Amino acid sequence: MWGFQGKAETLSYWSVDSPEAGGVGILIFPEYHHSVSPWKDHLWTARRIGVTLGQLRVLNVYAPASNKPRREVFFTQLQDWDLTSTENLVLAGDFNCVEVPVLDRLGGLRQLKTESEVLTRNTRTWDILDARALMGSALSELELSPMEHFTYWQGNYASRIDRFYVASSCASWVQWVSVHLPRMPSDHEEVQLHLREPSAKPTRPHQLKVQYPIVGGNPERLVQEVLQELYGQAGSAEPDWDEWVEHCKSVIVKISRRDKQRRQGISQRLTRQLQENATTRQQLLTAFILKD
Repeated sequence: MWGFQGKAETLSYWSVDSPEAGGVGILIFPEYHHSVSPWKDHLWTARRIGVTLGQLRVLNVYAPASNKPRREVFFTQLQDWDLTSTENLVLAGDFNCVEVPVLDRLGGLRQLKTESEVLTRNTRTWDILDARALMGSALSELELSPMEHFTYWQGNYASRIDRFYVASSCASWVQWVSVHLPRMPSDHEEVQLHLREPSAKPTRPHQLKVQYPIVGGNPERLVQEVLQELYGQAGSAEPDWDEWVEHCKSVIVKISRRDKQRRQGISQRLTRQLQENATTRQQLLTAFILKD
C-alpha cells in the first residue's frame, strides 16, 4: 500500500484480456528493474508481451487452448516480431501444445508428430531451441520424476505445455530448467529457467531499501491493530477496489499516528524518570560530600 506514497519503479508489465481469457504479464525483481524496458510494445496483445532484459529479448506468450486452427494462426502472427534477426531471444509461456508428444505427454494416446506444425517451423526458422532439450530429451537421461518434468496435470494425464525456448546464440547461457509447485493458486506448475552469461563477472545485486509505512518497535501489535480496523469496518458487499485502497491508506495513517503518540508518551515518561533519578543521584552526592 505504501507504493502510493511516492514514485515507484516499474516492476511489472501486463497485457490484460477478458476475465475468461486472463492475459499475460512479466514480473521483475527490484534489483534488475533498471535493466528492463518494453520491447515492441506496439505488437503487444492480450496473448503476447515482450521486454528487453539486458542483452536478452524476452517474449511471453499464451497460446489458445482448445482451438487448434486459432492456435496455428496465433503462432503465425508471431512472425510479425521479426524474430529471425533477433539475437539472444527467450520465448516462453503456455503454448498449449507439445512438439514431441512421446516425451512431453503422459497417459492417453500420444502421436509421434508435432501438435503444431507452425510452431515447429517457427522454431527452426528462428533458430531457437527447447531449453529442456539442451539438458536432455528424456526423463531417464535427466533422472527426473514426472513431477519435475510435466507442467500441467489432469488426473493421471500430464503434459509439458509450459516451456522456454532460447536462441542458439545464448544456448550456452542455459544452466538448468526446473519445475516447482506454484507459489499461488494455479492449475499449472511453475517453470524456472536459470541463465548465466559465460563472460559475465559475478556481481552482487543492489538491494533496494524498503520504506515501510509504519515504524514501530512492536510490528505484531501494529499488524493486529490494522487488521482489527479493516475487519471492523468491512461491509458485507464487495467494495470497490479504489475505495478499498483509500480506506486501507486512511487506516494505516490512523494507526501510524496513534503509534507515534504512544511512542512519544513512552519517551516522555522515560525522560521524566531519568531526570528524577538524576536529581536523586545529585542529592546523594551532595550528602556524601557534606558528610565527609
